[in-house]
Amino acid sequence: MTQPRMTVRFAAVTHPGLVRPDNEDACLAVPPVFLVADGMGGHEGGERASGEVRRRFQESCAGEWLSGAEITRIVRRAADNIESLEHRGRPPGSTVAGVALARYAGTPCWLVFNIGDSRVYLMRSGELRQISVDHSVGSHSGKGDRPRLTRALGAGLGSPVADQWLIRARVGDRMLVCTDGLSNAVEREQLAAAMVGDDDPQETVQRLLDEALAAGGRDNVSLAVVDCLEVIQVAGGELDDVMSLDESEEETVSWNHDDTIPDPEGK
Repeated sequence: MTQPRMTVRFAAVTHPGLVRPDNEDACLAVPPVFLVADGMGGHEGGERASGEVRRRFQESCAGEWLSGAEITRIVRRAADNIESLEHRGRPPGSTVAGVALARYAGTPCWLVFNIGDSRVYLMRSGELRQISVDHSVGSHSGKGDRPRLTRALGAGLGSPVADQWLIRARVGDRMLVCTDGLSNAVEREQLAAAMVGDDDPQETVQRLLDEALAAGGRDNVSLAVVDCLEVIQVAGGELDDVMSLDESEEETVSWNHDDTIPDPEGK
């Protein structure tokens, strides 16, 4: 029996920037998950918080695919561990944004998730689209006060809930996952121009990093680029191109509301 399959190529980079001496970001690029985390709470606290997010995902993602229910469980464990970190002053916290390889109804998918203001973009057919939604209020210009987060892991903000979206994968798709050290520094048009083409992801992440540093590098910068090279779908598998798992629940399938996303294959 034909099994769904998705082949990707990818690269990631993290850099302290040109102003801050320390790097509170963390990134992970190991199939089936590609993510960035932006720590908060001072160098030691922020570094430990983002590192905890990376560690929890790395320990929990051993298979070929990742489900929304698994992401929910990993996020909860990471948040609990961050909340228990010792600290002085501000409680440590972290954002997380990522894309995982998932399958739904026999269809290989991108499973996008985020908490905070790190972002996930999809480049498809020459158009760059932001998939994630920022959980913050205030300016995102990077030139004034930092926006205030309304959702994060830790940081005294309570139990976090990750927004999730399923996107049917297509050959030629290119995903960008980044902290605000990139998205605040580089205009959307520049991001799109850097993402266009068939360059190796390693060249693309370096080009994007160079753009952020050329803009002043005022913040830590972390990003991952993931390309879809092959998609094999089980006959009969159907899924809308993009399905918001918060908004489309009643129109698609029913599932346990303790989970954010259905897992019909029990994986």
